[in-house]
This record gives sequence, structure tokens and C-alpha cells, in this order.
Amino acid sequence: MFVARSKTRSGGTPTTFLSPGQVLAQRYRIIKPLGRGGMASVYLAEDIVLQETEVAIKLLSDVSDAMPECRSRFIQEVKLTRKIQHENVVRTFEYGQDGELCFYSMEYLPGAPLSEIMAGGEVDFSTILSIATQLMRGVVAIQGVGVIHRDIKPSNIIVSDDGLVTITDFGIARGESSTLTRNPSQVMGTIAYMAPEILSGGRASRAVDFYALGVVLYELLTGYQPFDEESPARLILKKVEQDPPSINAFRSDLPQWLTQGVMGLLAREPEDRMRSVRDLAKALESCGCFEKTQSLSRQLEDAVANSDVPGQSRFPWSRSGHRGGKQWLVSSLLTTVFAMLTVPLSTTEVSDRLEGAVLDEMFQWRGNPALSTDVMIVAIDEQSYTSLGVPLTAPWPRELHAKLLATLADAGAKLAVFDVLFSDGEFSSGEDLELSMSMRRMPTVLGAALAMSHKATMQGSFLLEEMIRPAPVFDQSAVSIGTVGLPMHRDRVRSFMTERSDVFPDVPSLAQAVVTALGNRDERPGNQDLINFYGPSGTIPTISYETLLRNRERLPVGLFKDKVVFIGLGLRSSTGPSQRDAFVTPYGGGVFGAELHATATANILNREWIRAVPPLTHGLVLFIAAAAIIGCLITLPGLLAIISLAGLISAILTTQFVLFLECLYVPVTTGIVWGCFAGCVLKIVAGTPHAVYVRRRS
Repeated sequence: MFVARSKTRSGGTPTTFLSPGQVLAQRYRIIKPLGRGGMASVYLAEDIVLQETEVAIKLLSDVSDAMPECRSRFIQEVKLTRKIQHENVVRTFEYGQDGELCFYSMEYLPGAPLSEIMAGGEVDFSTILSIATQLMRGVVAIQGVGVIHRDIKPSNIIVSDDGLVTITDFGIARGESSTLTRNPSQVMGTIAYMAPEILSGGRASRAVDFYALGVVLYELLTGYQPFDEESPARLILKKVEQDPPSINAFRSDLPQWLTQGVMGLLAREPEDRMRSVRDLAKALESCGCFEKTQSLSRQLEDAVANSDVPGQSRFPWSRSGHRGGKQWLVSSLLTTVFAMLTVPLSTTEVSDRLEGAVLDEMFQWRGNPALSTDVMIVAIDEQSYTSLGVPLTAPWPRELHAKLLATLADAGAKLAVFDVLFSDGEFSSGEDLELSMSMRRMPTVLGAALAMSHKATMQGSFLLEEMIRPAPVFDQSAVSIGTVGLPMHRDRVRSFMTERSDVFPDVPSLAQAVVTALGNRDERPGNQDLINFYGPSGTIPTISYETLLRNRERLPVGLFKDKVVFIGLGLRSSTGPSQRDAFVTPYGGGVFGAELHATATANILNREWIRAVPPLTHGLVLFIAAAAIIGCLITLPGLLAIISLAGLISAILTTQFVLFLECLYVPVTTGIVWGCFAGCVLKIVAGTPHAVYVRRRS
């Protein structure tokens, strides 16, 4: 591949430039450059594998071995940004190399940098509020995964034509434990947007991003930066030693809460800045700039509680002095409430992992009952592509589907189920008619899918559900349709979802649609019921598409007689979703989508599923478990408390498993975590008055 190189201003480091038409890593065809910085260049590219054009490629400009630090920062940028999934933060897809070139692909953001919008003239007040709210959402999302951006500025903020604001460029972002300065002579970032504590050699905390946000809002509201100095040395000195001029000196028409909020973000002390962040968020919510359902105040409070800024994680009572009598009782009650309210929020990740691990173990101990023999799979694997002459990235020919249905009809199959989306609006009438007639001969269930679309409002963007349904010519020929997806959690299928959406309650899961088509009117699982998935891939009998069409005379007689046959992609490839007739993306965990839906159908036919207790009962069980553990810890001394606690937890888990054998699942892990946390805290608090009394007597 031809790569143009040039010298940088210093004349020492080679820099890479790509020309339109060049192909990177045999996948990305460069369309045009989008921007270039000191460390990397960004290009608009076409993904020739997925056939999608709106992909941005960030290419490390330095291609020599003389700058390993740049390469390390580049890889770190990919690792950090992949953690963040939020509409106001740019999405990163994958890292790659082409020879000595390092790059990663990310979301292409059509629009203009905020710096260009600001240069174009005054921005109206409502737009500023929209930008402010979206930026605060983005910053909270970034910090919610333990990342500090450290370079928020107008040129790193993209505003789309419909008003969506996106934070980009994580080139100097770090985890919370790192500092901004690499060495005394090197400072990373843009001085105008850097917090005073960084310029004076301090530690980077969450507060530095909110300082940069304050500078951006100050510029938007006044048209000026807080400190107007051309000399970097004088600018740093002013920022460290002086407060910026009040916004009121430029604009007297702004509401007081906004002026105070922005000036609070520019406070020199990180503690004062973080307190102002909370006040500004509450003020924005009260004036309707935030939607109440987003609970930004709660997200922000969580971020502040876990912040590395001193003085931001204090308890609501005094830490000084001894407490006794009423003070001790009040402290104990507050500690209990604090534990019961904060532990579910702060340990969600831990509780989910433990609950999932316990559930997996119970399924293992319970064993794997035999699956229904009425279900089979025809998988479109790589051999099928090769043998049937279909290009890997091409749409699967509909005439092959028609031949397959005819073969199944001749073999006496009961029902065919397509784990495939027939949603394209452009059809070949001959192929469509043939496939449609085959569906009428062989009763067929088709797949639909839920998609999420962004809709912009003055206050930001929200998601709307859209249903991708089969094309009318196929929908009319099918006996039923169902959503081709099951709820996944940590690469596990946890529950059925009979009504996947409040917007589309009439479209059930694919497994439910199959059972309906079979005329089964017995009791069926609900949304809270768990799928009993049995074993790894291949548990359900599977035959390749190519084998069935080419070697059907060699298959056992009656193999498909009265069977429900699922047809889906058995190939682990990212090419499926880009095809015109899109196959469902294969699931993780060693299985593919058609096998999960076939397993779910087999569970329903065998009446093998686990029922979860209702939410009210679940909450009561958690409270009882937590109360029992708390009582054990605070009433028993030392070693006896530990032994009793181990026995109590074992008894709770044993009871859970006994109920599980009776097909009833009762989650208890969160209750155990609550109880242990609150019990330990109360054990410490309850011991304080006694210790003080003993010291006074002695």
C-alpha cells in the first residue's frame, strides 16, 4: 500500500498521510480526510466488508519506533473509549494495524465542531442550555466508568445538524488514579481549559473535566474566555492566583442560577467546584432542561461519592467527638438507612456477577433434562456458502430458501422457522413469488427485529423503538412472526420475553410465535421466567444447509417428519447484519441465535422453565435475608458471629436451591450483600459508646 510521508515541523518524525481511494487493512477504503492533529489524523472511510460508509478512522500519524509513548497513548485511548456507551460520547469500534500503521475505527459524526459554531457568531440561549445539558450527560457517562477526559474543549465537541452533542478525542484521557503531568517539563492538554490545580502540579481528578466544561459554557454565554492572555506563562499565573471576571460583567440578562453555576464550575478549589456541579445539575433539572427519568442527579451523586477529590465522600454526621445515648441511636439508624440505600447502587456490578454465578451453578447442579426431540436446526455455515457458491458478503439467494422449504415439505416437516429478516424493499418478483408460494406450502414462521432510533429534542436526544417487520409479500404468506432476539445478560440467556416492547406488545418472541403456530394453548412462560439452556453448541440436532440441499437422499428417512425446523446463520461472522436479507447476529457464549430460539421452543414444548418470584415477594425476601444477617452480626461476639454468619448464608443458599429444584427462582445475593455491609457498619457503630464508657471508667 502506498503511504505518503512528510516531515513534521521539527524535521525529525515521519508523519503518515492517506489519500482517497487507499484501502487500510484490506477493509477500510479512505474517502477523505476529516482533520489532523499533532498525534493523529482522522479520515472518513468506507467499510468494504460491512458496506457502511459512515465510519471514521483515526490513524496514528507517527509511524516510526522513535515515539513509543505516542503509540502507547493511542492504544490507551482505544481501551478507555470502548468502555463508554452513551449517545453524547463518541463510540469506538475496533483497533487495528496495517503493517506499521496503527489505527482504530469509530463512529462518524457528521456535523461541526463547537469551535466553528462559536466562531460563526452568538449562539441563542436555548441552544446553549441544550449543549450544556448534553455535555453534562456526556461527562457523567465518561466518569461513570472511571475515566477522566482531561481535554474537553470546543474543538473536541461535535454538534450535529439535529442538535446532538458528542464529546470526542480521548488522546490524553486516563483512569482516575493517574496524574496529568508526565514529568515536570511536560503538561498534557490545552492551557485555556485546564484546571488551576493541574497547572500548579496537582493531581487530576473528576473536577478537572467540570472546570473545562465551565470554560466552554463561559465562552458560549459571553463570547470570551475567562482569562484573556496571549502569553502562556501569564495565563497560567492568572488561572492559579485569580478568579475569572463574573459573567454578569458581559451579560446581565442571564438567570442568577446559571451565572452562579458556571462561575462555580470555574472555582479554583476542586471541592467548591464539585459542590457547584451538584447545584447546577439540580437547577437545570428544576427548569426542565433534564428529563426526570434520566436521574442525572443520582448519577452525579454516585460520581461525587466515588470521587478522588478530598472531602467529597463524607458522612452526613460529624466525625469529631464521641457519641452516646440519643446521638448513638440516631447514628445507628442513619447508618442502617445509608447502607440499605447505597449498597444496591454501589454494588450492582458485584451483585449481578454473584447472582449470575449462583444461577449458573444451580443450573449445573440441577442437571440437564432431555430436550424435546421435535426441534431441529438447519444452519447456514461457512461450508454452505462455499459449496452453494454464495459469496460470504452477498445476500443469501431467496431461491435457495424456496428449495429448502420445498425439501422440508416433501420430508413431512411440521413447521419451518426463519431466524432471518426479510425486510428489504427492493425485490425480484420471480424469486419473491417462488419463496412466497413455498411458504404457503410449508407453514413458516418469520422473524422481526426491534431497533432503536435517535430523535432530537431541544433538551437532547432520546431513543424510540422501531419494528423491522417482514416485507408484506412474505408476511402475508407466513403463519406467524416473532422477534428474533432473547434478552442477554453477561453472555447468558436469563429469561423469556413474551412481550418485548410496550410499543409493540402484539409481536412475541420467536419461540412464543412458534408455539402459537403449533396451536399449543397450554400455559406459557412469562417475562420473568428463566430459560433452562442446556449445554454448549450442538446440543440440538443441527444439519448444514448445504448437506440438506445436496445430500438429502443420504439422510435418514423420516428425519424431518413432524419436526419444527429452525433456519439461521451458523457462521460467526460480522458480515451477516449488513446483508440485504439480514441474518440475526450470532450470540456469544458458544451458541448462535437459531439454537437459542430452538432451545427456548423445546423448553416450552417440554414445559421446562424456571419461574421467578414477583418483585414484591423478591423485595420481601431480600429484606428478611438482610435483617437476619444484620441481627447475627450485631448480637453475637467475635468468632461466634463469623461461624453463625457462615451457617446462616449457607442455609439461605440451600433454601434457594431447594426452591430452584421445584422450578422457583428466588434471588438472594443482593440481600446477603446488604446484610453483611450494614451489619459490619452497625457492629462498628454499636461498639463505640461501650468503648468510650470503659475508657472513662478507667
